Amino acid sequence: MSWENTVRERRRGRRRKDHYEGKIAGADSSRKKLSAACDWLITEAWEAGIVGEIHGWVIDKVHEIRKEANRRDGNAA
Repeated sequence: MSWENTVRERRRGRRRKDHYEGKIAGADSSRKKLSAACDWLITEAWEAGIVGEIHGWVIDKVHEIRKEANRRDGNAA
């Protein structure tokens, strides 16, 4: 992959990241946040092999949402 293509793909990846983080932030429940994160993961799976860094963003966000959901469930009990 040429340097220009690498830069272009990373830029596209960042735009997708921003888009899905906006969807996650706008969700009003943990379940909807997790659904948006899964949508992001599916989208990135289709784009797999472009940049390994993107996989880390998705996994980090899913773990963050799961922790938040577990905290809420623990406080509600």
